[in-house]
Amino acid sequence: MSIHLIFTVAAVFGSYLVIRAFHKFHSLRTASNVILVSLSTADGLLAIPLIFGIVQMSLRLLNGSDAECSSGPLGKITFISSFFLISVIILHLALISVERLIAVKFALRYHTIVTNPRALIVALAMWFLLRPLR
Repeated sequence: MSIHLIFTVAAVFGSYLVIRAFHKFHSLRTASNVILVSLSTADGLLAIPLIFGIVQMSLRLLNGSDAECSSGPLGKITFISSFFLISVIILHLALISVERLIAVKFALRYHTIVTNPRALIVALAMWFLLRPLR
């Protein structure tokens, strides 16, 4: 349980540093970094299901039962939110791969193809493309 807590704090702190650096330094506000900040946001939000998992593990330890409690409401919230955020993270990684492919294949036209507004629209589309399970 303490290892989960350490990873959760490290993920939130690392994501905070990326977002903070993006907002503080204007030279970092590129199309590639817009996608990276959106990925960092998803990574930081992944701490929420991790915290739910830690609470669920501690409740199991307090009750003294070895049975899985994933069928309860806390388990369902943890599953749905972690599935949604991991899907968003995978889509962002695919988006970074496509952006790098464009940078290599169309090097001379890269700045006209990949612009900050387009990168922002596509990064936001990654969030709204997947809707949480009902």
